[in-house]
Amino acid sequence: MDLAKLDYWVSCAEQVKGRAADQDTPLVVRPYASDPTLAASIISREHIVIGHIVDDERGEMAIAWIDPVGDVNRHPVGASIWMGETECEAAMLCYVSACFGDALLAYDENPAPDADSPLN
Repeated sequence: MDLAKLDYWVSCAEQVKGRAADQDTPLVVRPYASDPTLAASIISREHIVIGHIVDDERGEMAIAWIDPVGDVNRHPVGASIWMGETECEAAMLCYVSACFGDALLAYDENPAPDADSPLN
C-alpha cells in the first residue's frame, strides 16, 4: 500500500468534511496512515472499529469497519471491512472509502480517475 497516496486521500476527505471556508485553502497532506495520534481523532469521530485477523497469504492484518453506534464489541455485520498492514492503514482506508465511496475502490491500481469520476 502506498501510504503517501492514502495520506493524500485522507487529507482530501478531511478538507471536504471541514468548514466550507477551508475548501479554498491549499491542501496540506498529513501522515494520517502512519501517525496514530493524527488518526485517533478520525477513528473516534467516525466510529471506526479496528480488529485483527490472520490471513493465510498475508499473515496478521488489521481490519477496520464503521459501526454507526460505535459499539467496539459488535462484529461487523453488513459493514464494509478494510484490511491493512497496520491499524492506522486499515482505519484510514475505511474512512476514505466512507467519504468517497466506490469512486475510490481501485485508487491504488488506477490513481488517475477518468473524466466522469466525481473525484475530478
